[in-house]
Amino acid sequence: MMNVEGMLKQYASIRRAYAKYLCQSFKNENFSPSEIDILIFLFNNPSINTSKDLKVCLGISKSLVCRSVETLLQRGLLHMEEDQKDRRMQRLTITEQAYPIIMEIKQCRDSFTEYVMKDVSDDELELIEKIMKKINLNIDMVVRGEMKNENVK
Repeated sequence: MMNVEGMLKQYASIRRAYAKYLCQSFKNENFSPSEIDILIFLFNNPSINTSKDLKVCLGISKSLVCRSVETLLQRGLLHMEEDQKDRRMQRLTITEQAYPIIMEIKQCRDSFTEYVMKDVSDDELELIEKIMKKINLNIDMVVRGEMKNENVK
């Protein structure tokens, strides 16, 4: 029977394969997995656009976010400007130069998804989605502190 450790290993395996596939597809451009994640995330979530947002939402370290953002800024793929209301905050936006790369990343992502899901039926995908929603609801309860740890004395 699958336990949390087994699930985490499966997720990590998917993440490694996805990162490897994308990095191989973009080896001539020399993007890191974090840089690819940041570009896609900002494209899909333009209003969630600070380094702190990226750190939290992508689950990567502050130093890795800073290093990746700096590289993307130097390559002209991101633009940074001060927040109008809070000058301590810097907002990130994607530049026009980044859009062709993002479209390529999306094509690679779709190709990867199609390949790894090739022998999975629509009914099976529906079931996985239903199960993941239940698991995510339970995880949200843990994160909100609504589940007591019986092992804590």
